[in-house]
Amino acid sequence: MGNRGELGVYNARQQVKLVKQLRDARKRQGLTSGDVAKRMQRDGLVVASGSEFVREFEAGGMNYSMAVLRSYAKAVGAKLELKAVTSEGT
Repeated sequence: MGNRGELGVYNARQQVKLVKQLRDARKRQGLTSGDVAKRMQRDGLVVASGSEFVREFEAGGMNYSMAVLRSYAKAVGAKLELKAVTSEGT
């Protein structure tokens, strides 16, 4: 990725992929967007608009903090794993 434009496109694609995985996890658990919002609120995250927030999250288009991503993942019974990989793959 030689320039900022390529990096931006790559990041956007990765975020879309992650949100889709989290949404699929919610559906596999049989949870509604309201269920997830309540769980995120119990986790200490302020989700002002409740289920509307979850629907907007799943629609994508926003850069969410790690706190939001982790709280959503926890609410749907998933765990985020991050790793740093150099260009040599280590």
